[in-house]
Amino acid sequence: MRAVEDAARAGFAPELGRGLFVLSRAVGVLAHAWEEHGPGRRIKGPIPPPLLPAYRGPEPRDLPADRGSEHRDLPADRGPEPSDLPADRAPERRGLPGDRGRALRG
Repeated sequence: MRAVEDAARAGFAPELGRGLFVLSRAVGVLAHAWEEHGPGRRIKGPIPPPLLPAYRGPEPRDLPADRGSEHRDLPADRGPEPSDLPADRAPERRGLPGDRGRALRG
């Protein structure tokens, strides 16, 4: 709520709240993309070795080559594809936020 109060104190009408949010979020995303694209290296500084996480589980082991092969040939049971269903049974596709609840039919 503080951001809304700050925007109101700065003279922005309440109706502009969503636009201010979208604008500020877009600027943040663009800045992040520019940072990532720039140097081609890690943005954050190096982590000192004592702070790096250490694996504390069981030691690695070799598994037999045929382990799990009994499940490789089974098809995944996902049910019928939506395009295989009659039009009256096809799942409803919902629009994007801002479509005011209008449902699109596929």
